[in-house]
Amino acid sequence: MPELGEVQRGLAIGYTNNNKWQWGACRVCGKERWVYLLKGNIPQYDRCRDCANLSRRGKTINKGKGWRYTIDGYREKLLHRGDAFFDMVYVERGRWYGYVLEHRYVVARHLGRSLKTGDRVHHVNGIRDDNRIENLTLTNDKEHPRGYSAAYKDGYEKGYADGYAAKFSLVA
Repeated sequence: MPELGEVQRGLAIGYTNNNKWQWGACRVCGKERWVYLLKGNIPQYDRCRDCANLSRRGKTINKGKGWRYTIDGYREKLLHRGDAFFDMVYVERGRWYGYVLEHRYVVARHLGRSLKTGDRVHHVNGIRDDNRIENLTLTNDKEHPRGYSAAYKDGYEKGYADGYAAKFSLVA
């Protein structure tokens, strides 16, 4: 095993180029690996690939509790193969990730069945990580956009009426 900070040429350690590589540790998890050196002998990456991918995927704040946040602000719950709702886990590029959106899991558990692809779960108050059953409604692809457009239209008309009334009350 190489020593931390040791520098080798790429061909000597099995890479196809002959650039300089340094044996370094990830600043997050401490995993040791070869790191490509930029000009001036500066390591290109200070984190290993797994730790760097975590920042792109979303933060796993509560690792012990089995959930994490997506980039969009939804919570994902980690399911294991023995779980009754494991068939709801999404597949990306042929790989089972084991995570399902928590609001879909809550509604499925409440109904006692797995949700289908066309089932949409809507947050009534619009807060994406408020996954209480009283805040969630089950709709489908046809009804969900209509509900949004109706609510948007009502809000627009109310805001327009309020602004119109306020504009003329200031003039008078």
